[in-house]
Amino acid sequence: MAGILFIKTRSGSDRPVRYPFSPPLGLMSLAAYARVRRPGRDRFRIVDERITPLDDGQYSELIREFEPDVLAINAISIGARRLEALTGLLKTLAPALPVLAGGPYVSSAGKKLFRTARVDYAVLGEGEIPFVRLLERFDAGHVDTREAMAGVMARNPDGTITDGGPHGEFLDSRDIPMPAWDLVDLHPYAGKHRMTPLAVAGPWAPLFTSRGCPFGCIYCHNIFGRKFRPRSPMQVVDEIEHLNTAYGIESFEIFDDIFNLDYGRVMEICAEIKRRGLKTRFSFPNALRADLLDERMISELRSVGTYSMALAVESASPRVQKMINKNLDQEKVKENIGIATSQGILTWGFFMLGFPTESFGEIWRTIRFALGSRLNGAFFFLVVPQEGTRLASMFGKSALDDPALFGRDYFFSRNSLSLVGGRQLDLLQSLAFFLFYFDPRRMFRIFRNCPPPRVQLLKRALRLGRLLVFKIMSLLAGAKAPDGEAAPAGRCPGKQPSQEIAGGPAVPVRKSIH
Repeated sequence: MAGILFIKTRSGSDRPVRYPFSPPLGLMSLAAYARVRRPGRDRFRIVDERITPLDDGQYSELIREFEPDVLAINAISIGARRLEALTGLLKTLAPALPVLAGGPYVSSAGKKLFRTARVDYAVLGEGEIPFVRLLERFDAGHVDTREAMAGVMARNPDGTITDGGPHGEFLDSRDIPMPAWDLVDLHPYAGKHRMTPLAVAGPWAPLFTSRGCPFGCIYCHNIFGRKFRPRSPMQVVDEIEHLNTAYGIESFEIFDDIFNLDYGRVMEICAEIKRRGLKTRFSFPNALRADLLDERMISELRSVGTYSMALAVESASPRVQKMINKNLDQEKVKENIGIATSQGILTWGFFMLGFPTESFGEIWRTIRFALGSRLNGAFFFLVVPQEGTRLASMFGKSALDDPALFGRDYFFSRNSLSLVGGRQLDLLQSLAFFLFYFDPRRMFRIFRNCPPPRVQLLKRALRLGRLLVFKIMSLLAGAKAPDGEAAPAGRCPGKQPSQEIAGGPAVPVRKSIH
């Protein structure tokens, strides 16, 4: 029997941006799968630092009280520094226990992780299968053995790294169990910052109804692979009903990569919810491909309580759409934004500014698309080449390893990958936010469609104002980066993007002028 202490790291960010978060579905899914494959053999506890931050003494007390056999940490990219600090603390408190790490950041960092964090094992990609295999190895007394295992990297006693390579095994949709909801208390998450920008009040739960996406956008980590693996409508609605009856949850956020790829499945899910008479509210902070919607599907989603949709447009430039392999039908996207908005659904647009080879005119075209749309809200993110993506492969590894060149923050640039300099890109982002939200007609539509309590509108406005003031002051103060480093205003030095991916002229490589 193994005692597994799961830890979800906080971001460790001091930026004037409140990053959204949700109950730790990844850790809950690992526990659920282990329970199926190893019934009765393991004890689990989840610590979510974003809800319950612990100091060193409290971690020491927790380890004494729970007596874990394995320490397993999940981190996303903005939690990278916290992961480094936490693994150091845990190795000091319990040097004999194996420390595992997983999550999007770990999967993308690869061997680099072992240079910065005191981890023994890194679980890569979809984690259920390699995680359970590691537990079996530990049960057999092989904690100190580092034979190659697919989907796992391990630190050897001599400091070398054993890389088992990608495991290439993805769970069949029928074998994906319902997450271990009993391991978390959902109520503390109710008042926290969510992925849904203006959300209904009260407790809620995130849902994954499918895994995988066949589209190959170059900025995507593609953790779950390219094969679409949907859970059946009955499985999806069974989980909704369970959360509804066991925990009183009526509000749900859908976290799929592409919920609406299978048109018929979407319609069946909606029909089954109505057949069972379930009371539901849905928001889609991602999960919907905008040009696969139509009026009938939007109406069905609205009929089961959908009140918010985020639609990832990314760029309004046809050339950039092709380059990033998104290939949206933008006229269809405009049409669907209008349909959803007219039905009283809060619509949000996601836009990315500063792709490699992107010109000022193309960036401004994207901003104009947002300004001219009927979107209620918009987010203008700066392009960041996250490790493990095709976008990152366009640059030299030395550039990616240099923290002065690439941050992990979508709101503060250190360099520009585009034909526009870093400082100009910052200004364009600030201008986009200002012009979009300081539109009286849009303000009225947001107020009209916002679910109660409407005080969240004021909070959002204050956060946006703080972000814009911070960015502008940073620029006026000499373009200092948020962590105090000088923020280069030039384009990114490093390897030129490949012609194959860029779909246009390579970015001229010039050293930063600051």
